[in-house]
Amino acid sequence: MITPIILCGGVGSRLWPLSRQSYPKQFYPLVGSESLFRQTVRRVDCENFLPPIVVTSPDYRFIVSRELRELCSEEADILLEPSPKNTAPAIFAACYTAYFKDNDAVVLVLPSDHYMANASSFMDVVMSAYSAAQDGKIVTFGINPIRPETGYGYIEISDDSNSLKNVKAFKEKPDLATAQKMLLEGNYLWNSGIFMFKASSMIAEAERLDPQLAHSTKQSVLEAKKDLGFTRLDSGFWQNCRSVSIDYAILENSSNIVCYQYNEHWTDLGDWHSVWQNSQRDSNENVIKGSAIALNTSNSLLWSESNQKPVVGIGLEDLIVVAMDDAVLVAPQAKSQEVSAAVLQLRQLDVAQVKSHAHEERPWGCLEVLLDMPTCKIKRLYIRAGGRLLLQSHKLRSEHWIVIEGTADVEVDGDFKKVFENGEIFIEKGQKHGLSNNTDSTLILIEVQVGDLANLDDTIRYEELQ
Repeated sequence: MITPIILCGGVGSRLWPLSRQSYPKQFYPLVGSESLFRQTVRRVDCENFLPPIVVTSPDYRFIVSRELRELCSEEADILLEPSPKNTAPAIFAACYTAYFKDNDAVVLVLPSDHYMANASSFMDVVMSAYSAAQDGKIVTFGINPIRPETGYGYIEISDDSNSLKNVKAFKEKPDLATAQKMLLEGNYLWNSGIFMFKASSMIAEAERLDPQLAHSTKQSVLEAKKDLGFTRLDSGFWQNCRSVSIDYAILENSSNIVCYQYNEHWTDLGDWHSVWQNSQRDSNENVIKGSAIALNTSNSLLWSESNQKPVVGIGLEDLIVVAMDDAVLVAPQAKSQEVSAAVLQLRQLDVAQVKSHAHEERPWGCLEVLLDMPTCKIKRLYIRAGGRLLLQSHKLRSEHWIVIEGTADVEVDGDFKKVFENGEIFIEKGQKHGLSNNTDSTLILIEVQVGDLANLDDTIRYEELQ
């Protein structure tokens, strides 16, 4: 049996303004009807696979748990990284987790933001490589290149005809001339970032090649704490981990690497041009998503996530236009990889739209911020069936709840009341209050907060989630 390790901590800045720090690209249905994360989980929801180990940020823990719950994969281990440290610490921590359960565990490392048109064919290749992993090899999967791509790293392989290739070297993302040369030479594959090995094999290489990093990640697992069903890696030991990719830390320095070649369609959907390439296009080669239309337009992506902001393209060619409630991107297709540079500039200017969406996940459901001012904030809350806002109070603000859809069971200072559709309730400063949705459908309400909203410590909680 194979234990999947799903890496789910990336931000995907080249897909801004859709992908942001608070809600990154892996949780969106960029291609197809399901999110990339869901597609990844489904890929390993089959025989020969155990429940996955998901390594993610504390910011995404409720999104991940909701997705897993809806996929009936609640037996997964969810490891929370105290801070982003690149792929090597994340993989080491997951390997120790798998190894402590089973010293002979074989793991398959999968990024959560990849798209594969034929997942079953990839699983066939994985199972073909299983014996090599059992024998102690670190198996990497290379993708047959179909164009001179500058956005991927490359693997230089032996030119023999066997399916199992010896790895000569790992190459960084090349410039266009180098990528064209690699494609012509024929002994280079795209580096997919997907690996399979015995957890003990990777641990042995980690302890040999980077003992300090191996020790810190191991101790962060041993000292981890359980929290609401999540595993919080110890922040003290995690702080001592250097931020480094698995390629730099292990693969480029190990002689125990082999490669299996995968010849069918794969992409990491790293930028908007890649989304355009992998999406269904109309007769003019346009991708149209949401409330968008195109007139006399070709080879373009017009994407609107807001019904309030329709996108209309007239006489456009080779353009990307993405509109959110609070941000718009316009760029030539050929410049799609430069979006990350624009995001860096926005971050330096402390622009809020780099970090957060108006949409936020919560343990009880989700919310949308409709208005945000220093003394007034208006939110739309979606409380899932069985969801509950815990008993709390605020010293500096009052709250006004208006039920739009459903029935709310509200507690205020020990009094209980049902608030039906079109009903409302006002909560004074200092009043203890909580809310439950005890129905089988989603409860929707508007929350108006008025007062000193700059003080983030204004919430007093009287109970904790169990």
